[in-house]
Amino acid sequence: MQGNEVATGSAFAAIAHIESFHRAWVNEGLSRWGPILYRLQNLFFWPGIAVVTLSPLVAFFGFVGMAKAWKERPRHRWVLWLIIIPTAYFTIRSAVLLSFQPLGRFTTGEIALVLPYVYFGFLAVAGRMTANQRRMLATATIGSALAVPLWLGSFTFRNQGKIQNSLRPISPTSTNPPEGMQVAGSSANRSVRRAEGSSSTPTPSTGISKSLFSPGFPKRRWPGTGGTLFKSDCSPRNRFT
Repeated sequence: MQGNEVATGSAFAAIAHIESFHRAWVNEGLSRWGPILYRLQNLFFWPGIAVVTLSPLVAFFGFVGMAKAWKERPRHRWVLWLIIIPTAYFTIRSAVLLSFQPLGRFTTGEIALVLPYVYFGFLAVAGRMTANQRRMLATATIGSALAVPLWLGSFTFRNQGKIQNSLRPISPTSTNPPEGMQVAGSSANRSVRRAEGSSSTPTPSTGISKSLFSPGFPKRRWPGTGGTLFKSDCSPRNRFT
């Protein structure tokens, strides 16, 4: 907060910047999908991420297990509240108030807490099945849990498209878009040329952009820091976001 105050004049500059970023992103989504479809996407975003990342069967058993635990284990409902409260908060903001663009990384905690309930959901569904049926269902569940990430990785790996770009953040083979890699490459070349042609000691900048994490971007060790930092000409408003 002190860094924000010094750099921008406001201790809460990062929060204001993120809020304005989400508002702009919401407007872009509304123009692309329309108000009805965009609200529906945000309404089902959290369970949809669970279905895509955990696989449909694993997510289904997790949801069933959560419902079963809510009824049968009231003392453990606090764990379910850890899933429900943030999910409801961000869903209301994104689907009703239109003040937030949901991102896959915001669902990580809630989806991780679904996993302990998968076993209980499986028992609830397969409890009356025969042993052979339970084995077949368990095999299908494990198979889907392996097949979905494999398909997602192959579908998005170095493939461009509307759907591929939407699924890329949660893909196990996520890569930066080609335009971002081009920026990283050109920035790396300029940085090397400046380093070779300059005799002065460079000074580090704390602004870090996504492209700087490219393997081709040169890393430098700045005197007195004891660590490796990136040099960047990013806008100061992004320094503490």
